[in-house]
Amino acid sequence: MDSIQPVVASVTVDGAPAAAFDRFTAGFGSWWPAEFSWSRPALLESIGMDCREGGLLTETGPHGFRVDWGRIVTWERHGDGSAASRDDFTGAWPMALERYAAAAAAG
Repeated sequence: MDSIQPVVASVTVDGAPAAAFDRFTAGFGSWWPAEFSWSRPALLESIGMDCREGGLLTETGPHGFRVDWGRIVTWERHGDGSAASRDDFTGAWPMALERYAAAAAAG
């Protein structure tokens, strides 16, 4: 079985670490690009984290559609398409982190 390399990206934002962490986690829906959701921008209703151990990162779309992207602390694999998903998100993270930096700068 081929090993999938981790996606690694970083950004530096101004401000207190606690505020940056809160924006990154509790404010996830304010900066994550809707283009990188199952629902896409036109249909995405919400996306966010239940900020606690065991909490979910959840997307809500049209007609009651809901998908849990992962569980906090324990990340779950996305099936056989995980290598392709990883490749997609390699491009998504720089865009997502740029939006996060802009949201953090806006306060």
